[in-house]
Amino acid sequence: MDRNLMLLMGPPGLHPGQRKPVETSIRIREDYSGEIEVVRPGEDPKPYTLKTLPEVYGTGPGGAGREPSDDELMPVLMAIEEEITRCYEDQPSLTDGAVVVALKQLSMNPDSVPTDPLARRIQLKLRLTLSLNDFSRQDVRRSVRQVLRSVERHSRAEGRRGYLEFMRTFFARRP
Repeated sequence: MDRNLMLLMGPPGLHPGQRKPVETSIRIREDYSGEIEVVRPGEDPKPYTLKTLPEVYGTGPGGAGREPSDDELMPVLMAIEEEITRCYEDQPSLTDGAVVVALKQLSMNPDSVPTDPLARRIQLKLRLTLSLNDFSRQDVRRSVRQVLRSVERHSRAEGRRGYLEFMRTFFARRP
């Protein structure tokens, strides 16, 4: 987790572990460099650079050798699947095969510098998600592999965009 980002996003006086309503938003640069802006109501946007994945890995929800449940991994799973769906909205020619390539690259080493544009987008979303949540490297690899199995299953059953069309029903572009 990235305590500096959490403090930057929280309302004044918010301390780690304390809960208060947050009206902060984040703008991500479209070059996927990790540069973001934290926007709080009534304040100028504050630039921030997301830390790399190795810098934000935590111990994860499983801890003590216990495998985390799918519910506990939901923020990571949702981050991956939402970014895939956003990419499909931006590039309607995307296929399940291209998603498989990106996910295989990330499943082997999520920390590497991806050559695939979709893998770069997913990795950036993971950097943001792990900056705000406690997940381990193993949690990320497990989540990527779980999504990969889902892509392969839907693609086999429903064709070359079966997974992408299935996921589009769950996510809608936000204005």
